[in-house]
Amino acid sequence: MDERKEKWIELDAGGFCLALHGGSKGSSKRVWPKMQIRVEDVEAYRARLIARGIEMSKVHKWKTLEWSEGKDPEGNIFQVSNR
Repeated sequence: MDERKEKWIELDAGGFCLALHGGSKGSSKRVWPKMQIRVEDVEAYRARLIARGIEMSKVHKWKTLEWSEGKDPEGNIFQVSNR
């Protein structure tokens, strides 16, 4: 069974893909679900967010996947990712 399909929703948000996911097995230490914004260049998008005053984590990399996490003004976690 593909766990990702069960906990993953993708929405066309007018020119970019907005994905919501419920985490993976063993992810009990995190707050789920979180919003994910798919971008082509994670480093560049992260830099734009930081320039606007948003605190972002370092860029994490695993194989071809790259992502960085931040929090909106209400404390909700979001992620920018190339997948």
